[in-house]
Amino acid sequence: MKIKIYGLGTIIPFILSTLISLFVGFSDVPNEGLSCLFLLPLTFAFTILFFSKEYSYCLHSFGLVILYATSFVRYIVTPILIVVSQSTVSTIMARDSDYMYAIFVEIFELIILMLTIKIVWPKHLAKKEQIKKKVNYDPSQVTFRLSWLGAIFAVLLIILIMFRGHWDNIVSNLSTWFTRVDNNDIVFGYDMMAFNIVKAIAFLIIVSLMKLMYNKTSFRILPVIISLAAAILNTMFFEYRERTDLAVLIIASFFVLRYAFPQSKKFFSVIFGVGGIVLVATVFMEGTLRYEVGSSLSSVNIADYSKMAELYTTGPSILANARMNFESVRSQVNFMTFAKDLVLSCDLFSTLPFLRFVLNAVSSGQSTGELYVASIGGLSYILPNHSLASLYVGDIICWIIEPLFIVFNIKLLAFFERCMYRINDLLQVYAIFSIVTMVAMGVFCNNVQLMLHSFSSLPLWLLIFSYINNLGNKIKLAK
Repeated sequence: MKIKIYGLGTIIPFILSTLISLFVGFSDVPNEGLSCLFLLPLTFAFTILFFSKEYSYCLHSFGLVILYATSFVRYIVTPILIVVSQSTVSTIMARDSDYMYAIFVEIFELIILMLTIKIVWPKHLAKKEQIKKKVNYDPSQVTFRLSWLGAIFAVLLIILIMFRGHWDNIVSNLSTWFTRVDNNDIVFGYDMMAFNIVKAIAFLIIVSLMKLMYNKTSFRILPVIISLAAAILNTMFFEYRERTDLAVLIIASFFVLRYAFPQSKKFFSVIFGVGGIVLVATVFMEGTLRYEVGSSLSSVNIADYSKMAELYTTGPSILANARMNFESVRSQVNFMTFAKDLVLSCDLFSTLPFLRFVLNAVSSGQSTGELYVASIGGLSYILPNHSLASLYVGDIICWIIEPLFIVFNIKLLAFFERCMYRINDLLQVYAIFSIVTMVAMGVFCNNVQLMLHSFSSLPLWLLIFSYINNLGNKIKLAK
């Protein structure tokens, strides 16, 4: 009989998580429905013990790093903040029984997640090794070259922006690091998408030229600094209402630099790791916690930190409220709800002109997200995966359907991580890492429908542009 020996990398996190569960268990809770709140860190502790190998996979998987980081916030940080602040999300209500239900949903989701990774990831790793052997992958050779066909496509996008006359609409909906524009005006999707594609192309052209200079000349510092400046400018402009996109933008820009200049990846990690986290945290805190830049972090009430943790990882309050409103919301679900959810899952229906009729055909219906938002007075909170499944199939079969959502997410994450080893240009790096980030956030931070919508938006268009651009590199113009 083999005895499993655990290293310090497993034992220490297990002990710390267990101690946290004891702290939460012996602390007062805001209401009786959270009397079992200690089970969340305790479950996390036991997953560390029984799935230590699965946790170690994150050492070579950026997607799993994001997924486990959100799990840590959900199962460790959130329970601590709830008992310390003695508060839940104050803007929504739930019954004690609903909170109890929410805790067991979270336990169920974590166990299903780790079991799924245990089954899916070894097969993924085997497939990845086969791909690496076949393609002889060398990330240092990845660059970006704008072809004549790609240039024509980019010029057409610029013409689209200028001649549709919506430049003011783009500018009025863009925030920067230094200014926040919380504009509720309608955003013209075509124009904003075109702007973001052109912005990404400009960034990649600069980086590829600097990479060429780096490789062909004795200059080393200047190309790196100019590329860093280009990346900073690329992340400077974003839509304040789409704050998650800012995190994706920073992550994608960082990996482009890392692929372009692998010798300087530690330098970029410090700049984007520290600066990026501070920027994203500041923007989220401004939007959720009413934090003012320049003021002390102590000026934010700890109850607001607790609220932020719950909102961005679908904590007990969000699940409990969705459970409480289940009957009233589900009574409004009809065929048009399913149809609209399906259409909204693919952003191409709203950005391709000849497909807009599909979006218009379901515009009279209300999606599950819209029904949920209406039930909480218009607050833009995210409908959790479990609640989404229950609205589709009821509160019994949802326990079967939601695991399928999780399996789908993990398989999709594995697929796109394998795609990284087929990448042949920096534009694909930009798009694929954006997708991996969005898919990894689709388990706890978003629901599966929002996850599909997010990566079928700008990242998919960047992949389409990459295909067109590479086609131009293969087709030579006759002299």
